Amino acid sequence: GYLLVKLPADALGSSFDLDKTYETAIVGRDEKRKIKGVTPTNSIRTFMVDNMASLLSINAATVLECTRRRYRLGLIHTYSGLFLVVVNPYRVLPGHYDDDVMGAYFGRARVDVPPHVFALVDQAYRGMRQDGRSQAILCTGESGAGKTENAKRIVQFLAYAAARTSGAG
Repeated sequence: GYLLVKLPADALGSSFDLDKTYETAIVGRDEKRKIKGVTPTNSIRTFMVDNMASLLSINAATVLECTRRRYRLGLIHTYSGLFLVVVNPYRVLPGHYDDDVMGAYFGRARVDVPPHVFALVDQAYRGMRQDGRSQAILCTGESGAGKTENAKRIVQFLAYAAARTSGAG
């Protein structure tokens, strides 16, 4: 596992040594430990990014911490470069996939709206309609990860977009 720890300001100096043992304070706990194998990370403020590619330090611990913090706030969608990471909340999120939300993403550039499966689908839909290019969206993950639910949301948005484009909605 990973622990988010805070090192004293002078602990690192001008270099970083993975083999050195550091006395650390564990973030969110009233606990101190000696830890070896510490890797640099981002400041606490920079974990709340829409796109993990913009993290200053990218490693397994920082990606997991960013995802964990966003998930705790109900933000289950996060970009990782061109990819969209969706964490299955294992519960219904009221108002997360309704017509108002689809309307907020329809025709909008991905950079202008928060991460969401609808932003990804809208980008693919517009690429198909405007540029005449074939599009593909790959939903991957372990059993129970939410692939089927996301596939349903993709079809839901495509139907919404087609109706709006044809003037039926």
